[in-house]
Formats: sequence, C-alpha cells, structure tokens
Amino acid sequence: MSARFFSALRHPPQMAFFRMALAMLIALAPPQIAAACTPEGFGQMAQELVARTNMDRARAGLPPLLLSPELTSVAHQHACDMHQQRYFSHTDRRGAGAPQRVHEAGIRSCWTGENIAMGQSSVAQVHRNWMASPGHRDNILRQDYAFIGIGISGPSNGRGRKRWVTIFAQPC
Repeated sequence: MSARFFSALRHPPQMAFFRMALAMLIALAPPQIAAACTPEGFGQMAQELVARTNMDRARAGLPPLLLSPELTSVAHQHACDMHQQRYFSHTDRRGAGAPQRVHEAGIRSCWTGENIAMGQSSVAQVHRNWMASPGHRDNILRQDYAFIGIGISGPSNGRGRKRWVTIFAQPC
C-alpha cells in the first residue's frame, strides 16, 4: 500500500492535484491570515512533511496518512494564530486544544493529536526533532490515525521564526 502511495506522489497528475488542493486551502483562508503568515514555499514544505511522515510510518509497517484539507485548515489557522499573537502552545488563546479546534471545524474525530514546533528552518530539521521526541514520535507512528493536516506559518519576508503544526485524526 505504501509503495502505491509514494508512486502516486511521483505521478504528475496527483502532484498537480496535491499542489492545487494546498493552493485552494491557502486561498480559502481569511485574507489577513493567508497573506500575513503563509511562508513562501508552503505547498512544497507541506508535501515534504507528509512524505517524511509517511516514510517513517512505512518503515514501522503502518499505512500512510492521508492529507486532509479540513485538518490542514485547522492546523494552518493555529500556526498563523501563534505567529500573529506571538505565542507557542498546544492551547490557543481561548483555551482550546487540538481536539476542540478540530471539533469546532465540524470534523468528527475519535482520536486527535498535534505536534507543534517553532524556529526550525527546514522540514528535515523539524521532522528530525519530532522523531527524536517520544511524544511527537508517538503521534507520527500512532496506528489509530488515518489523516494529517499541516500548518506552517512565518512572515512572507523570511524574518521571524516559523511555527509548524501537524494535526492527526481518526474519524469516528
């Protein structure tokens, strides 16, 4: 199953669809969020983060996670909120954690997890840090999860520190 997933990632029509879906997610975000915090190369970074996550899952004998546009929207909104409000936490300023934010977005999930990071300059670095952290690694390799959403924030001018968010979920 994972071999088909990775061959699909290399297949131009699927790659074009993936890039188009990410572009639509950014376009559908409120303008102030999309313009103010989406780093250049967001689509490519998100694609690479999903691929790295699924490579580690394949090595562990787990199925790949499917990228969810809805979870990506929730993750990106949290990354942007942390960036714009200058904080770093699994809990937003209202006191809502990932399960509540996912629920508020109308997503039914029996299992929800979140990894966050700040300051890493590359996908390779953030993914390596998460895999070296037992709690983050557990989220990446949890067999209950089927879907992933990616959020990355950072100023478009390259100044400041990126916030990285992945949300994992299993529908009920």
